[in-house]
Amino acid sequence: MVIKSDHNISNSCFNDITKLVSEVIPSDHKLQKNLYFAKKMMADVYPSNCMLFWRENDKLSTCRHCGKSRYIQVKNEAGKNVDTTVPAKQLRYMPIIPRLKRLFLSMKIAKSMRRQKERRRGSQSVDVMVHPANGDAWKALDEFDPEFARDPRSVRLGLATDGFTPFRTSVSPYSCWPVFIMPYNLPPEMVLKDKFIFLVLVIPGPEHPGKNLNVFLRPLIEELKQLWTGVKAYDSYAKKEFNLRAAYLWSLHDLLAYGNFAGWSVNGRLQQSTTAFRKGVKVTKLPSKRKTAKEIMVWHRRLKVDPSTKSFYGYGELHNWTHISLLWELPYAEALMLPHNIDLMHQEHNVVESIVSMCFDMTDKSKDNIKARKDLALLCDRPNLEVRLNGKGKECRRRAKYCPKPKERKQIFECGGVNVKTEKLTGLKSHDYHIIIERLLPVMFRGYFKDELWKLLAELSYFYRHLCAKTVSKSLMVKFEGNSGACMQIGKSVSSWFHECDAASVDSLALGSIGWWMYPIERQLKKLRSTVRNKARVEGCIAEAFALKEMSHFTKKYFNKVDAEKHSKRVSITNVEPQSDLRIFMFQGTTSGPSTVRHVEEDREAMKSRR
Repeated sequence: MVIKSDHNISNSCFNDITKLVSEVIPSDHKLQKNLYFAKKMMADVYPSNCMLFWRENDKLSTCRHCGKSRYIQVKNEAGKNVDTTVPAKQLRYMPIIPRLKRLFLSMKIAKSMRRQKERRRGSQSVDVMVHPANGDAWKALDEFDPEFARDPRSVRLGLATDGFTPFRTSVSPYSCWPVFIMPYNLPPEMVLKDKFIFLVLVIPGPEHPGKNLNVFLRPLIEELKQLWTGVKAYDSYAKKEFNLRAAYLWSLHDLLAYGNFAGWSVNGRLQQSTTAFRKGVKVTKLPSKRKTAKEIMVWHRRLKVDPSTKSFYGYGELHNWTHISLLWELPYAEALMLPHNIDLMHQEHNVVESIVSMCFDMTDKSKDNIKARKDLALLCDRPNLEVRLNGKGKECRRRAKYCPKPKERKQIFECGGVNVKTEKLTGLKSHDYHIIIERLLPVMFRGYFKDELWKLLAELSYFYRHLCAKTVSKSLMVKFEGNSGACMQIGKSVSSWFHECDAASVDSLALGSIGWWMYPIERQLKKLRSTVRNKARVEGCIAEAFALKEMSHFTKKYFNKVDAEKHSKRVSITNVEPQSDLRIFMFQGTTSGPSTVRHVEEDREAMKSRR
């Protein structure tokens, strides 16, 4: 099974291998005949739960809300619809309690799970954050329950999800939503590695779940409640049993999934809770603070459902609550400082896309359009950016000073991934936006903008470089938070993306370092896409492949030869005496290929003759 998981071989190939091996080894072997019999030994790895029929509703055959059948219906000979035994839709849920117990069965991992609590900072400054344990959200949960914080084996969990299309082509749109759980107790060099990212839910498609996400999260929430009270587990490092407890810290996702998880719509005029500038209004009060978890829970109690619209009273006018997330049912919900977060990867993507589309006046993506300019005239005092009528009486926009001229755009666009004729960036991935905002952004517009506007982009790039570093300074993030308003004044442009920078500096203080990247999750989604072989059973393929992968990882802990040959290749260094007195040639190692002898003097003579 380890070979099948590592090399992603087909089922028929696996059956042929087992058949060949069984013919070679003695007849009294215990090798399974084929993949079917091999999987029967691990049938309890993941249960398949119908999304609406669970626990007390397990024996129902129709939905309580709409009355539809639980199973797929077919027509019989008389032309009537008859229920089959095949469920119409299934939710695949893989429990997290057995996975957390397995972590403590390995002595090395069990020791690493308590490292962040027992390690000493030494000469490291208190101002430096190198792990989520240094963030305020971790400390807030410790203050809520000192007994939970006292045990270094108490696990903090992060949740992440993102929808993806399992098919290469977009002829038939299909969206699948895997949900992952990550334990943050591990040290920085181990946390967010592939083998410590657990798949817990495979939300079926073809559409995204929307506000019905609560229906799919129910099994996970019930298990999180059980983990808060604790379950019995064995610690191989301490050589004794203990009460394993775990708590949910935060979730990571993009803006769309944020609205589904948090229950706050990200569309409309109330999508941002921050206050905006107003024309002719002088603001003397301090900026409004973020609502705490207790304040949000009190807000939820006041919400009442309108029977006519089936939404909360005041939706779209006083608030944007679409539903109440099940995460607020957790007994420690009031201690969660940032239960929902937009991850840093998507933030960089949104900010860079807004800057590039606005500066290069890409009408299909830019937020600097006619409607935005009209709103600008009502809210802000910027007459040079207001909409005017041309000679034909048509509304037009003046070229803003943050938009380079056509000749300057072609000079900037002379690089890979750019269509010079259409002046558009194409084929960029998330990491490309990461490089642009941290390294290329100040260089792109150097000499094309005035100093005050260029310094704004340079400081923005400087901010994200420090935000994405392995070590984050608390004092520097507080300084960035205080300067965000000044940056908006310097810009004097349609700066609708500055609220994300302001929120990022605040979130970094609560989340610490490392903890809010989505790059490991994106790599997991890429691997899951390659496991889909039956397009009619997408979720089943994903759940089965991940179960095999996880099982192979845990079993390799007991088979050192397999792990050493495939995953931890070691470089053997022989003690060879250095053949040169130069310091740069005194390092020991092995060559990566066949050796060749070259004489520097002969190369110099050859170069002179060519000249």
